[in-house]
Amino acid sequence: LLVFDALHALGTPMEEVTLPALEVFERPEHLPYRLEGQPGAPVALLLHGFPGTTGELRPLAELLHAAGWTVQGLLVPGLGRELPALFQQRAAGWVDWLAGEVDAAHAGGRPVILIGFSLGGAISAAAAARCKPDRLVLLAPFWWEEPLWLRLLFATLETIFSPTIRPF
Repeated sequence: LLVFDALHALGTPMEEVTLPALEVFERPEHLPYRLEGQPGAPVALLLHGFPGTTGELRPLAELLHAAGWTVQGLLVPGLGRELPALFQQRAAGWVDWLAGEVDAAHAGGRPVILIGFSLGGAISAAAAARCKPDRLVLLAPFWWEEPLWLRLLFATLETIFSPTIRPF
């Protein structure tokens, strides 16, 4: 049964896998937000972790807003209310999306500070290399160096099976 399930999982394109929609993520504390600050003040873009939502960093956003900053809580595509589409997301797509958000914030002519927590920190670090925010703050960034034995195991398995399952 395990072999059958593994072969079935490997043969099912990830684009066909959807997760159930959870109504809980429709509440306001889980949605993207923008808190306007004083004119000319920095813009802080906050990016949450996995499998979280914008509510994770809301207390920090309110502190920065109280200091006069404009704060934007970004929702990572495929998380929160978009959870059913998680398996259609790829790390490169997240980096492209975030780089576009930073570029859009730069268009306002104010300093842009990119703040990423956990997985949001990993995405932020990768995007920052391309879009050059004025500052980058990483809060407990997710980072994992795969050991050599695991890389060799994955390479061996990819030669045997079709690589339809790709971790982040």
